[in-house]
Amino acid sequence: DGDALLYVDHAASDNAVSVSEVAGERHEFHLVAPGLVAMAQWDADRLDRYLQGALQRATKKSVVEPAQIRSRLSRIANDGVVWTDEEHELGINGLAIAVDLDGDVKGFLSVYGPSYRFSPELRPTLADEFIELVNLRLG
Repeated sequence: DGDALLYVDHAASDNAVSVSEVAGERHEFHLVAPGLVAMAQWDADRLDRYLQGALQRATKKSVVEPAQIRSRLSRIANDGVVWTDEEHELGINGLAIAVDLDGDVKGFLSVYGPSYRFSPELRPTLADEFIELVNLRLG
């Protein structure tokens, strides 16, 4: 949605501890997992323009240095996934992937949760399970 990522839908969790509703909210691309996956799809000119702007910091863990963001985007392009660590909100970690249908990115899916549930030790398993679930649902 222009200069920010627009969340178009939200599926609530049955867990007592969960992330608040985000549908309809806009967040700066560099602060949220699906925004970073989107940025990894951008051409060089769009990325340069965005990184030349004032990059806001939401928490002390927000990554706002252009060189670090560029390095991260290279890893996302290679891995197909990104994790965020309390970068938009303390205590919340996220995972996102691009939804690619026949070589065309149609959108981005993400899951968020308390950092203790989305800990670094669980990441390989959670990422693989998320990708498998999305692929199963999309056929």
